[in-house]
Amino acid sequence: MSTTPLVSICCQTYNHIDYIAETLDSFLMQKTDFEFEILLRDDASTDGTTEICHRYANKYPNKIKLLAYTENQWQRGISPFRDNVKRAQGKYIAMCEGDDYWTDSDKLQIQVDLIEKHNVGISFHAAEILSYNKDKINSDKSTFFYGDDIKVLSVTDIIDANGKTLNTPLASFVLKKEILDQLKSKDLEFYSNNLQHSFIILWMTYCSKALYVPRFMSVYRKSHVESWTYKMKSDFTFKKDYSLKTIKSYTKFDKITEFEFSSKIKKSIDKRIFSILKNINIPLKERNDFFKELKDQVNFKNRVLWFFIFKRKNVLQFINWLFKSYRQL
Repeated sequence: MSTTPLVSICCQTYNHIDYIAETLDSFLMQKTDFEFEILLRDDASTDGTTEICHRYANKYPNKIKLLAYTENQWQRGISPFRDNVKRAQGKYIAMCEGDDYWTDSDKLQIQVDLIEKHNVGISFHAAEILSYNKDKINSDKSTFFYGDDIKVLSVTDIIDANGKTLNTPLASFVLKKEILDQLKSKDLEFYSNNLQHSFIILWMTYCSKALYVPRFMSVYRKSHVESWTYKMKSDFTFKKDYSLKTIKSYTKFDKITEFEFSSKIKKSIDKRIFSILKNINIPLKERNDFFKELKDQVNFKNRVLWFFIFKRKNVLQFINWLFKSYRQL
């Protein structure tokens, strides 16, 4: 077995004290006929996560390579994944955040074998969601399940005719590093500022194909207090800003792919804009500023809905009352 890692596992963590040990154990249990490295990056956690990371790194020095910051880099505008992946030596990148984990000891072997067999750029698989709601944890195995058969997918499969992008967690990704590096060479600005979850799979699929594996091999934790989903629900400014960044990313992706998928991308952008405009939990002033910035990308129907319904609190309250009354009949 070669000592050079074939796969680099990129794990970014911050304040995941309740989860990081299970995450790291799920990496260490992998059974492969190749070497892999665990690139663990802690962004100056304040809850004890850092100490756990050091303990694991000291116990497995030949496997875990720890990058532990004493000052938070995210607040300085540094992307955790981009900062971590530049350390990767492997031909393949496997991804998993510090609050998610893998459930199958054969996950890496299966995905690498299938990528090479089908000659695709990225593989993802079925995954379970654990949703945290007060003292309850609910399981969902339907959202990230796309059928019982292995599927090779193109960009038009990842983003459909209605602009909906296929959703799958980062913990299910294994991808070819060279294709990710091609984006860096082609458009450094996009790589540096727009490389979000959806655009990783879109770019990889655009350059090659994506492979779906119908096997549950990871768990995505949702809505716990340190999760991205919790921030999206509880911090509406965060939600608005994230949506704005995603919209700009779609616009940029449309340009670097020479407008090949423009009709679908425009529909996706329109859906994301309107999801903010109709969200009455976001203050009206913020939604109005959001509309002003993006009004040229809002279609006529949604402009009408914005001006005559969602911009007018009294009208919206009346419509909500009308629907509630109708359901009670």
